[in-house]
Amino acid sequence: MSFYTDNEHEKGRLATLHWLVHPPETAAEFFLYGEYAFRLYEFRKAFAAYKHAANEEIGALFKLGWCFMHGYGTATDKRKAASCFGRLLKSASEKEARHRYYIGMCYLYGSDSLKDEEHIWYLFANCSEKIEAALYEQGLFFIDDRKSFAKDLPNAVFYLRKAYDMGEERAVFAMEDLFHLYKKDYPDHTELVQAYSWRLGRILRAAEKSPCREYYLRLSDCYRQGFPDDSPGNRKKFLRLADEYKRFAEILPIEDDAT
Repeated sequence: MSFYTDNEHEKGRLATLHWLVHPPETAAEFFLYGEYAFRLYEFRKAFAAYKHAANEEIGALFKLGWCFMHGYGTATDKRKAASCFGRLLKSASEKEARHRYYIGMCYLYGSDSLKDEEHIWYLFANCSEKIEAALYEQGLFFIDDRKSFAKDLPNAVFYLRKAYDMGEERAVFAMEDLFHLYKKDYPDHTELVQAYSWRLGRILRAAEKSPCREYYLRLSDCYRQGFPDDSPGNRKKFLRLADEYKRFAEILPIEDDAT
């Protein structure tokens, strides 16, 4: 495995041992447990943990809204997502550095109104820690069409690479898309394949551990995307698996909120 996957595997192993011995009790602990479960793609556990902590923990309130927005561990519900983001903006303060990332995310994704991109950039750049998720969002500023930020490959890769090295998994796939957009080969094919393997393994584990419609559909999508530049034989095998898991999903009921 790569340094990234080795590091993430060890972090996950230690976290699993910790939560086995010290189950969450406080709101802050339930939020951290939710983050642990989310990284393992066990979204229903994560959603339940965020829901438990949302009244007391700003991070949990944001992630609860994020789950509703994207259907992680629950049915997609944009109205409930907007409600969570609205509650967060009423209770959080930009004077507190630990709140700035969540406020910036609510401004960026939680409203259809005009966005002050430079102010959101300031919030991401001035979090209590230079967290990987904020770096990831900063990288996207140089990929997406923005009013105040031009598309810029070097700047995008600069922030995304820092985010990935700190543990933000989404960053490597954003870099892959970016290089593809510019018709360039990803500079480290092995790293990309290992990142796909690491993601597929956790999605497969979650689906086998807690079979449900959502997990099977996510596994189907992952198999359908497949590994970068895979052989025709493996590609055919993965497409067959994608169809099988989609059929498994279709015979299961649509889930509501995680219990």
